[in-house]
Amino acid sequence: MKKNFNRNPSGSNQWSLRKDTEEIQKIINKYPNWTKQDFMGKGKNNSKKILTRTEAQSPGLRFGKRKNFNENPSGFNQWILRADEEIQKIINKYPEHWTKKDFRGEGINNSKKILTKTETQRPGLKFGQAGRGKQSLKEVYKHSTPESIVEFEKKLISEETFRDRARVKKQRDLMPLNKKKQKDKERHANLTNKQLEAKRRRTKEYRERIKSL
Repeated sequence: MKKNFNRNPSGSNQWSLRKDTEEIQKIINKYPNWTKQDFMGKGKNNSKKILTRTEAQSPGLRFGKRKNFNENPSGFNQWILRADEEIQKIINKYPEHWTKKDFRGEGINNSKKILTKTETQRPGLKFGQAGRGKQSLKEVYKHSTPESIVEFEKKLISEETFRDRARVKKQRDLMPLNKKKQKDKERHANLTNKQLEAKRRRTKEYRERIKSL
């Protein structure tokens, strides 16, 4: 005698086919806040199977609640588009020495964002200060050493290096002699043997380079 492994020998279907979508819709209407998953017994609100997957996916059905993956369903925008006149009024409320970076919360004077980058870049807006102005080369020459001038004109150093050297020299020139000596003494005292050796090497290379100019 052969064993029958058919678990449903009578062929009966526990999920009898419902007549039409109207009957299914009536069942759905009883649970207005349920999703398709709930009706299939896989949702948060229900673990008992009420509809089959085929029934739940029948066209024309209206479920009371659907999953919404929109993270901003209200469409709210924290940065509302502001007119130029409104932005200019905001700028005028703050000190004149504030730069564009300060209004964006990236500057020295302010760390809180007041305007967006796009707003600060709009043409026609008047800021009290656009940032540190670039000195003219004539002014840079005035505070440069003869050696730096020669190196710059022969394109041995970049304009940025040339300007940096002039800026440092200008600061030292304005410093009182006793303070200058004290600063040099402190700097020299804090140098390690490795740094002193590197300093001597740089000085030697610099002197040799100047001789060849």
